[in-house]
Amino acid sequence: MNHNKKILKLVKEQVKLIFENDLLLEADYKKKILEKFAIPESVAEYLSERLGKLSLWFLNALVADQFDSQKEYFIKYVNQRPFWVRSSFDSKVTKILDWIRHPLVAGTVDLRNLTLQDALNKSDEFHESLKTLGGQINYKEENEKLVQYDNGFYWAKIPSNYSQEECNRMGHCGRTSKGDILFSLRSDLDYGKGMTINDSHLTVAYNSGEGLIYQSKGKKNAKPSEKYFPYFFDLILRLPKFNGFGREYQSSEDISLEDFSNDQLKQLLQKYPEAFQTYTSQKVLKDRGIIETIKAKGKLILDLDVDEIDTYIQIDNHLRNDIIKRVLTDPYDLYYNDYSDSWKYMADDVNAENKKTILQYITDKFPDIDISSGDLEDIIEENSDELNEVIIALNQAIGDAEAQDYESYCYNQLKSALEFWGTVNELNDSGAVIEVDIDDFLDNVDAGEVEYAMDRCDGDRECAFHELVSDGNIAAPRFYLDDRYTPTANKQNFNEILQDTLSFQLS
Repeated sequence: MNHNKKILKLVKEQVKLIFENDLLLEADYKKKILEKFAIPESVAEYLSERLGKLSLWFLNALVADQFDSQKEYFIKYVNQRPFWVRSSFDSKVTKILDWIRHPLVAGTVDLRNLTLQDALNKSDEFHESLKTLGGQINYKEENEKLVQYDNGFYWAKIPSNYSQEECNRMGHCGRTSKGDILFSLRSDLDYGKGMTINDSHLTVAYNSGEGLIYQSKGKKNAKPSEKYFPYFFDLILRLPKFNGFGREYQSSEDISLEDFSNDQLKQLLQKYPEAFQTYTSQKVLKDRGIIETIKAKGKLILDLDVDEIDTYIQIDNHLRNDIIKRVLTDPYDLYYNDYSDSWKYMADDVNAENKKTILQYITDKFPDIDISSGDLEDIIEENSDELNEVIIALNQAIGDAEAQDYESYCYNQLKSALEFWGTVNELNDSGAVIEVDIDDFLDNVDAGEVEYAMDRCDGDRECAFHELVSDGNIAAPRFYLDDRYTPTANKQNFNEILQDTLSFQLS
C-alpha cells in the first residue's frame, strides 16, 4: 500500500468515526441547539440530523450572515417561518458538507473562524480545484463488470446515482441527479512485479427507465479523449434500451452523435430507431447523407439560469424587477399576514391531534376554564386573555399556511407564463429547463423575418429562433400577479405548521 493510500484509509476511518459519533449524539446536539436558540423543535431536529456537531456553528454563522448578528430577530423570524431554514439553506448545507466530508478534506477544516459565505466560497474553490488520486495498486473490483476487453479495459456497472470512489478517481462529483446507474470505463493493467494498477477513464450517467444517457465525462468533467469513444459506442450497443442523449451538466463536454462515424450512426439507427426521433438527431443523419429528409419537428432545450428567465417573459411594471429570483429562491417574503384575528376562520379546521394538545394545555394551566363543550372557537374567544399563546400559535400557523399558498400561486403563474414556449421540465432555484418546438414558432412568424434570421444564422434553426426572440418578432409572454388573489390556508399544511407553533408557544 503506497503512502497516499495509507493516508486516504486513515482519513476514511476518521470520517466513519465522525459519522458514527454524529448518529450517537444526535439527541445531544438537538438539546444543545434548543438550549442556545429558542427555535421550533422541528428546526433543531432538522439541523441536528443534517449537521450534527456543526449545528451551532451553522446557526451562529446564519445569524451573522442574514440578521447582522441580531439573534433575537433571527429567533422571532424562524418561529414565524419554521420551514425557512430547510427550504432556503438545505442546498447550501449540502455543499458545505460535501466539502468538509470529502476524504481529501475531512478532519482538516476548522469552521469556527469561517463565516457562512467563507465556507461556501471555500467549498466552491475546492470543487473547482479537485484533483484525482490516480490509479490504485492491486485493486479488487466490487462492481459488476458489464464487459471485459482483452486489453485490460472493462465497463463497471455501479447501480447507484452516486459513487464516492468515482469522485475520488475522476475529480468530478461522481453523481447524477437524472440517472439511476453509473457506468465507469476502467483499466486494470500490469504494473510489474506481479502487481496491477487500476484507474477510471470515463463516467457515464444512464437512466434505465428512460433509456437516456445524461452524461459522459472524462477526468475533471472534461470531454473524454477520442481514444475512449469506441468503448463508449460499444457500451451503447450493450444497453437494454437507448433512446438518445439527455442533458444534465455541461452537456457540451459530453460525447454526442456527432462524434460517431457514419458506419456507427447507421448501426445505431438500425438497432435503436427510437433514438432518432428528434429534429437534432435526424439533422445529424441528414448532414451525413444517411437520410434524405428530416421528419421530426425541431426541438430546442432552453436551459436558463434564474437571472436569464426574464429574457423570455415580460414582467408587469407593478412588480419588482427581482420578482423572478424572489419567487424561485426566496419566496417567504412574498406574502405578509399581520396575524390579527384570522385564527377564528380556521378554528374548526384544527385536527384531532392539535385540538387534543390545546385542550390538554388549557386543562393543565387553566383548570378553571370549562372545556366540556369541545368547541375551540367558543372556548378561546371566551378566555382570550388567558389563551393568548394559543391564539398566537393559531395565527402564526394560518399566516405561514397562507404564505405557502401564495408562494404556490406565484410559482404557478411564472410556470404558466413560461409554458408559452413549450413543456417546462424543470423550474426551481437553479432556473428553468423548457422544451421548445421551434417549428410552432417559425411557422407563425413573417416568412421574410424567418428567412432573414436564417441567413444571419447560416441556416441554424436554433440560432434563428433566438434571433427572432431577441428582435421581438416572437413576443414574450406576460408574467403578472393579480392583486385580487387571496391566499387560502390549506388545512393539511395549516395543521402541520400548527403542530410546530403549538410546541413552541405552549412549551
